[in-house]
Amino acid sequence: MSKMIIKALLTQRKEDYQGQYAPELQFAIDEFSHDENPELLEDAIEQIQEALKSGNFVGFAVVDINVDQIEIRQRCIRQDPPMEGEIQDG
Repeated sequence: MSKMIIKALLTQRKEDYQGQYAPELQFAIDEFSHDENPELLEDAIEQIQEALKSGNFVGFAVVDINVDQIEIRQRCIRQDPPMEGEIQDG
């Protein structure tokens, strides 16, 4: 399997009760695009940090998700249904 990492920027909205909102995906970039243009993720993080000041969000995280690059390519060509990814530890 040819692994590829997708960097996902997720936010958590302020809740009135626990579980009211699921984490929300705000931005995603593959590792190759990130290597060439790291400022794209940095800019997205800056926007989220500004949004945190509004009080609507309580936090954010960048999560690395491992996916099979070959399977992604095949699914894009065939337009298959969604596939599962694996979150990279630490």
